[in-house]
Amino acid sequence: MPKQDDVIGHARDLHRQARWDDACLEFLAADAEHELGVEDLELLGEAAQLTGRHNEAVAALERAFELRAAATDLAAAATAAFWLYSEFLYASEFARAGGWIARLGDLAERLGAAEPGWLSIAAAHRYIAQQQYDDARAVLTGAVAQARESGEIDLETFAMLLTARSLLLAGRLQEGLARMEDAMLRVTSGRTSPRMTSMLYCAAIGTCEEEAWELARAQEWARALERWMSSLPTLFGGAFLDNCRVYRAVLKRRRGQLAEARAELELAVSNLTEGNGVLVAGHACYELGEVHRLLGQDDAAELAYRRATSLGASVQPGLALLRLRQGNTSTAARGLNRA
Repeated sequence: MPKQDDVIGHARDLHRQARWDDACLEFLAADAEHELGVEDLELLGEAAQLTGRHNEAVAALERAFELRAAATDLAAAATAAFWLYSEFLYASEFARAGGWIARLGDLAERLGAAEPGWLSIAAAHRYIAQQQYDDARAVLTGAVAQARESGEIDLETFAMLLTARSLLLAGRLQEGLARMEDAMLRVTSGRTSPRMTSMLYCAAIGTCEEEAWELARAQEWARALERWMSSLPTLFGGAFLDNCRVYRAVLKRRRGQLAEARAELELAVSNLTEGNGVLVAGHACYELGEVHRLLGQDDAAELAYRRATSLGASVQPGLALLRLRQGNTSTAARGLNRA
């Protein structure tokens, strides 16, 4: 029977090798024997998130937060709170996500400390949703400065990318693209953590395609995402990596690899709708509908588009193109006008 220290050491090695499923199982086994220390709990939380184990991720990250808070390590507690916030956002559990931001704010106030940068990230999300782009950039400037002082590359990169998005949405295209390119250099060079890497690739591609209409850059980062995913020993399910799977499938669709794209999207849709990825499942369903449409599978496309609508995603222009091909021009036009 291996000693717990040996099991934990092996789990850490597996995590470094991006074998997150095996690492998660070994960390869980070790934790069942004797409670893990805080750093290993954080590794367990990351491995669980990257393999779609929602309950295990939440349990590990909650314990890590409490231990960091008890040690008055606000920066580390803030990081744990942010990943809990992200986990619940992906699940569309917005009240619980907001609860973790509130708890982090309470901790900072109790410690008499400056507001952690991850709180500024959550505030920027709200400001962007409310089209208050100047306010978003104001709070993000502080987050970037804080991250650079403490060497938190994930925080710095995420804050830079959100700054870029706020500029793009405000119509300041060249400034926004320059800031996004700067942020993505950190991602493509492998400086960000696996969770953050997956989030930022998807965010950059989605922003360029859907908000800035910069297809060339979106395609470039999609190819970089594809290379990163191909470098992983195994690709698991879960909101983080299945969302990446969707963008890789879109790249395959544009290359004409429709059968491969369909298989990828069917897996992503299954994982995201049945697991912890409701927030991004609608987009996956829409892209599956697009592949079915291009394959001439109209009934399957209709079903995928309906499912996307039920999950809150837009189904244009795909549905209009389907109606146009079916000869229903007026319905196609009305759908585009509504969109």
